[in-house]
Amino acid sequence: PHLSVGANVSYGLRGRDHAARVRHLLDLVGLPGTANMRPHELSGGMQQRVAVARALAPSPNVVLLDEPFSALDAGLRDDVRQDVFAAIRATGATAILVTHDQEEAFAVADQVAVMMDTTIAQQAPPAEVYLTPATLDVARFVGDTVVVQASGTGAASATTTFGDLPSQNTTPADATGVLVFRPEDLQIGGESPVLTQAGVTAVSYHGHDTLLAARAGEQDLLIRVLGRQSVTVGDDVTVRVTRPGIFFS
Repeated sequence: PHLSVGANVSYGLRGRDHAARVRHLLDLVGLPGTANMRPHELSGGMQQRVAVARALAPSPNVVLLDEPFSALDAGLRDDVRQDVFAAIRATGATAILVTHDQEEAFAVADQVAVMMDTTIAQQAPPAEVYLTPATLDVARFVGDTVVVQASGTGAASATTTFGDLPSQNTTPADATGVLVFRPEDLQIGGESPVLTQAGVTAVSYHGHDTLLAARAGEQDLLIRVLGRQSVTVGDDVTVRVTRPGIFFS
């Protein structure tokens, strides 16, 4: 904390004149002209950028980032995260990010490893982990789920209390299990295939989308729709399936 920004960045470098390297790294992390500033003059986001510049200074092959953005406000966190990972990619280094923020992991990673009970339950590109989770536990861990009790048919479908529903995978004949959907796999209104009629129990508006909670008999449903919907608690809606689920036995 007693060193200038430039001295912090060059701390791990050997030799004397590192001014050009420091300027390059500070430009890379979005902090041009700050080499003579002191840490107490920087915001939290700027301090994080300096820390990354310092880590990149000796040209490492691998950079470990352990919850680096957790102390930042949401809006600032997104901006800093984008700049930091752009800087890391520009150097060609590999970054290992440890985070409990699933959206953060999905937003920046080329590969995501889901750790459960000290072991890697699945490692794959983010879209694969989210859309085709390896296990039911992974499916529940990496996002909202709609879990429907089901039995296998020996085909790419499963039998449920709502009838036969499409499955991404072939379901073993007569096997008992569950069919798992993401909330965006379900929509309201429109054409068939209709899943069921359901009563809306909660509406959560998030700006870019709206998450509806609904109940059909004993089955709880989550439905994610784009934008704002003219649906309120107590309304009855028609729920349809737009994408096959995944069967787990």
